Amino acid sequence: MGCVHGKCFGRFKKFFCFSCSFDCLCCVSCSHCQASCTAAAGDDSFGDNEIVPSQLRGRCGLSHVLTGASLSAADVPSAGLRLHFSTLTQRGYYPDEPDRTNEDSFCVKLRLQGDPDLHLFGVFDGHGKFGAQCSEFVRDKLPDFLAADARLPENPVEAFNSAFAATNRALRESAIDDRNSGTTAIAVLVRGDTLFVANVGDSRAVSGVRKDERVVAEDLSSDQTPFRRDECERVKRCGARVLTIDQIDGVKDPNVECWDEKDPDPPRVWVQDGKYPGTAFTRSVGDATAESVGVVAVPEVKEVNITDDHAFFVIASDGVFEFLSSQAVVDMVSSFVDLRNACSAVAAESYKLWLKKDYRTDDITIIVVQIEDLSEISFPCIPRKGNVDSLLLSDMIALECHDCHIRRVTAIKKYKRRRRLGRIMAAISMAACIARLEAIGVVEPASCFLPLKRKMKSGLNTICPAASADGPRVGPSPSLGAGG
Repeated sequence: MGCVHGKCFGRFKKFFCFSCSFDCLCCVSCSHCQASCTAAAGDDSFGDNEIVPSQLRGRCGLSHVLTGASLSAADVPSAGLRLHFSTLTQRGYYPDEPDRTNEDSFCVKLRLQGDPDLHLFGVFDGHGKFGAQCSEFVRDKLPDFLAADARLPENPVEAFNSAFAATNRALRESAIDDRNSGTTAIAVLVRGDTLFVANVGDSRAVSGVRKDERVVAEDLSSDQTPFRRDECERVKRCGARVLTIDQIDGVKDPNVECWDEKDPDPPRVWVQDGKYPGTAFTRSVGDATAESVGVVAVPEVKEVNITDDHAFFVIASDGVFEFLSSQAVVDMVSSFVDLRNACSAVAAESYKLWLKKDYRTDDITIIVVQIEDLSEISFPCIPRKGNVDSLLLSDMIALECHDCHIRRVTAIKKYKRRRRLGRIMAAISMAACIARLEAIGVVEPASCFLPLKRKMKSGLNTICPAASADGPRVGPSPSLGAGG
């Protein structure tokens, strides 16, 4: 959303679906012409996986139909952790540009440098005319530069700084015109029991931490926008003007810097003598024009130790956090069992809020990573009190075949088989006991036992057809002997 040329202002209204000519109310992606979803995944890396939500009209509002969110897992042996993660990226709704491509992208790179304790998760939000190309370029190059840096295992901060600088140079030297195009980037490196979060721009990472029987949001990054006083002063020292669109157009006083974060007209970065570039962030990769006034590709890197209280972390583009707070996202994620449903719900809520505030939506990308102790056998879920979605046995079997999932499903099946077998053996034992007691004349069954006797004989004959109609053939009891 960063570039002024991509920022639209408007009111909530009725739309016309350009794909199928169906008149849709708040049509995110017309349910009559859903696009097919594609997924790309490998053993060690995952690419973009876009899904298209349906718009359900009526009182129920926006319903995001989950058709393509991925689900996988990776171990962190040195820390005894398992990371279950789900990813989802969705093209925004642009009624004026129905063929506009998704400018967001993401990457998941497992076992960097062949190290089972190094895993990378990243989200990239492109902007400008060539935003999609910039986003994909950085998605591909940044992990490569990180993996090639020998300092990564011991000094991730220096490795991140070097990789971002190298990626920015490579983009400048590529065939992509990045004068007024670029991408924000946020990457989370898992190294053992530590997270290293490198941020450039206004995408965000947030963790869900268990505190007092609830899950509390803790930001892992800080949005780099002119709303931050330190970032605003930094770009000013580099020669930038920081004004809203109304201020630069003379509608509002340019000397007033009391900006409201809820105002749809945020402060932007401009050159001194022109109405460009107008970025709503103060750091990015690319954006050669904006770089001349302080919009740089230098990341802020934060180090966080993973504790037993860390339940999960979320990485998402500003399409999610534009109208959802960090705590709201954490609350939504923690209320779902299946991580794919959590991604879907966050994306759906983001779409709904965008359409309440504007006549279009931004691209939306989200990665949810659950942190689990390897010693605990569980599904890739986050069970919490509240509105938790149900997970049936059929859903369990349909999950990704990680070994811990298979063990849990197998245990459930074995338990059901044992319980069923126990009932059968109880029937056999009861029928045999009744027949034995009758045979030796110790007890004359009362009339109240006759229905039970018939039921047990029937069950036994079904299980053992060789048994006679008079009852099961049983040998002498060891305790009673042959003669009783």
